[in-house]
Amino acid sequence: MDFSTEKIKAKISEAKDYDSLEALIKMMKDDIVEAALYVKSFGTVEGIKENILDSAQRLVKQLKFLPTSVITNDAFLQDKIHLLKDSTSYILKDLIEIRREGQDLIPSIPQREWKCLMFGLDGVGKTSILYWIKIGGKLQVAPTVGFNVVSIQHQNQNFTVWDVSGAPKLRPHWAFYYSETDALIFVVDCSDKERIKVVREELHKLLEESTLKGVKLLIYANKQDLDGYKPVDLVQIFDLVILRDRDWFVQGCWVSTGEGISEGLDWLVKELSIQKKKREMKNGRDE
Repeated sequence: MDFSTEKIKAKISEAKDYDSLEALIKMMKDDIVEAALYVKSFGTVEGIKENILDSAQRLVKQLKFLPTSVITNDAFLQDKIHLLKDSTSYILKDLIEIRREGQDLIPSIPQREWKCLMFGLDGVGKTSILYWIKIGGKLQVAPTVGFNVVSIQHQNQNFTVWDVSGAPKLRPHWAFYYSETDALIFVVDCSDKERIKVVREELHKLLEESTLKGVKLLIYANKQDLDGYKPVDLVQIFDLVILRDRDWFVQGCWVSTGEGISEGLDWLVKELSIQKKKREMKNGRDE
């Protein structure tokens, strides 16, 4: 992806709808990952791969600061594109880090062994649970716009958790995050009985995705301190006992106090560790 500034502007202008912009972002991310892996492997940003950093950084800046009205006049699309543009902040931060660190980048890259996706409807407590894990306490958080990416450690295991907005208009775009996922963390507001059918539908959409086949499933039955469903109720409502292609676990929790959150991660670490050992044994037999 080696474009001049003018070609980059033209490419953005050609992205007239949300899907083409989303594809453009994905292409940028793929190139950034390629560049990061190169730097990590060879300890340098010099050489042919450096043009990836240059052109990707220019593309991100152009997209981030280009007025949305240049792309489309449709108000609904403008709202979605605004959310998408917000995600470029993470990409730009990664690029700046790669550029700044250079030779010293290798030790600064954390070994993120497991990728987890955190899904659920809007307002169920996903971000609150995530930051309780991160800082060990309750944090006042605003509704997630787009997504949050947080690195956490539990029992000496490193996780990169993608906390994705559960707003109705953004759920169709969850698939954008599916690739190379090791675990799903699905959060349910057990006091919200009115939306339980919607919760079931969204969960089963995830479970039917071929890209997510076999990934571990941790369900946090949140807000157990309120009147609502218990973990055993969710097992029945979601028909979890008939699942044959994955390991799953339902953990009751109280995000107001943090009770139950750590126990859910304990299960996830155990299952992922077993999975890792099985892969290592299989690879050993294949060699």
